[in-house]
Amino acid sequence: MKIVSHLAFFRSVLLLPFVVPLFAFGLVLAGVPNILVLSWAALGYGGIPYVIFIVLAWRWMRGKTRRQISVFGLLAPVLFIPFQVIFMLSLYALRDTPLGRWFGGFHFRDCFEISYFVILFGYGYAFLAFFLWGCLEYFTLGKFRLTE
Repeated sequence: MKIVSHLAFFRSVLLLPFVVPLFAFGLVLAGVPNILVLSWAALGYGGIPYVIFIVLAWRWMRGKTRRQISVFGLLAPVLFIPFQVIFMLSLYALRDTPLGRWFGGFHFRDCFEISYFVILFGYGYAFLAFFLWGCLEYFTLGKFRLTE
């Protein structure tokens, strides 16, 4: 039986928002151009605050049980919203600088409306993480399990 630490598994699935846009490039080669724009925009606007979020999440996860980390995985998209809003407000405050212009112009309300995308993408990634966990347990016929 292959035993994998629940901490290692959940820490690795926190990297999905960086890995999935890379796979989207393959879809573009297959003729689906819009998926790349959407995933790269999510990575561009969400990448910096998400790095801060996962560093804090990795530190928090140390010594936590599988159940605590699973609950965190379900709450993570909602917990990420303040990180994203603060980042967007920072970009809005810097809108007249080269960095602000590089990210493009957006309105003040956009700083808060991006929360809808955070929830949409966040729960998409959370579903994918729990789906991967289930697939590993199912397709290895019980030879894979997470330690408590």
